[in-house]
Amino acid sequence: MHLTHLQSEDPKCVFITRRINGMGFQSKDILHAFYGQYGKVVKVLVAHSKVKPFRRQGAQARIRPGSLGFVVMDSPEAVEKILAVGTNHKVAGHMISVEPFETEQPIKSLGFRV
Repeated sequence: MHLTHLQSEDPKCVFITRRINGMGFQSKDILHAFYGQYGKVVKVLVAHSKVKPFRRQGAQARIRPGSLGFVVMDSPEAVEKILAVGTNHKVAGHMISVEPFETEQPIKSLGFRV
């Protein structure tokens, strides 16, 4: 996931999803399908993480499903409808939290390097 993709988006069309790792590597598709009921989903960005092996020679890093995602909708109204439902949503049997995306919050403070 490249967070620089969000810099060109209207921040009112973006919201943050947290605790999505339970959806596994399909979280991007699941979020896209679920939030499509509120309007057109432009894109979903999910950061999967690499976990380095513990001191084993030749062991390869494994990938873990991401727990944080960004959903870009085609209109601020769609995001308003989503956020009006509340901060906790049940998506595909998983409780996740959603919050507005704020541009005042530097991307680096979310724990990512740009």
